[in-house]
Amino acid sequence: MNEEMLLKQMKFIRYRTIAALDATSEAIADDIPTGFNNNLRWNFGHIIVSQENIITYFLGETGSLADFYRELFNRGTSPKDWKEDQVVPTLRELRVALEEQYERMVALCSGRISEVGKNPLNFGPEYEFKTLGEAIGFTNFHESLHQGNINSLKLALGVKDLWTVQ
Repeated sequence: MNEEMLLKQMKFIRYRTIAALDATSEAIADDIPTGFNNNLRWNFGHIIVSQENIITYFLGETGSLADFYRELFNRGTSPKDWKEDQVVPTLRELRVALEEQYERMVALCSGRISEVGKNPLNFGPEYEFKTLGEAIGFTNFHESLHQGNINSLKLALGVKDLWTVQ
């Protein structure tokens, strides 16, 4: 897959994530329906943390997210474990972080799609992503997966129109 196509997909996927966030109100952002471990806010934050962690680790570089993002939204975390007095980003702050990260990732990755990573992603003997393009493809998949989780959460919370603020 060429760089233009891969980054175009990244842009479209991020656009859809931001559209889903724009159609989410603070009133439901922290609700966790029965059968779910996380909420809408966590999914948006997790998208940010995952892309940052995967791409920067893959390239052997340091990410630029504040540590508290990883504490709140890293794999294995849950808002069920957040402290009552813990400060969490607002939806507006998450939106800004999503926008800024996209621009930062494009700048970081442009011209490097075929580069072999310092830390390839290994998901077993048959699933090793060696090039940056492969790693970006995985983060695109992962973000889309969480878009599905966001839609499922909204439906479980009784949201009738996924693309309008409720």
